[in-house]
Amino acid sequence: MILSIQIPDDVWKSYTAQATGMQQNGQTISAEELMADRLERFSAVTPSDRIIVIDPKNRQELENVLSGGSLLSAEDLVTKVKAVISISIGDIRLDFTPGQMRELNNVARRNGRTVEQVVKDTVKRMEAQFFNCVA
Repeated sequence: MILSIQIPDDVWKSYTAQATGMQQNGQTISAEELMADRLERFSAVTPSDRIIVIDPKNRQELENVLSGGSLLSAEDLVTKVKAVISISIGDIRLDFTPGQMRELNNVARRNGRTVEQVVKDTVKRMEAQFFNCVA
């Protein structure tokens, strides 16, 4: 379908610059094709949906913090965040708030240890007391 819409000059300039940059890297794409691609990508988003756009610098930082390689989708981001803020003991999963994870990191850093070492030692102490707590 062909549709004619008015957009602000600065938006047009931004898409034109992006297309030019991509063309210089060997990709054949126009500003119109870029806009159509983005419109298609966001077609399932309703006006009342909250979305988060993560710029390249912050995406790279998230990927580094999550230590799981490139973020591939929103679902991938949620999965990697859950992995970072939880600890599993067998089939039992302990979910921590970001504040609790900061505290675990602080304890580990103060003691010159990794979070994994702190957790392993804590689990060992829990193991020793486990049967005293079972009702």
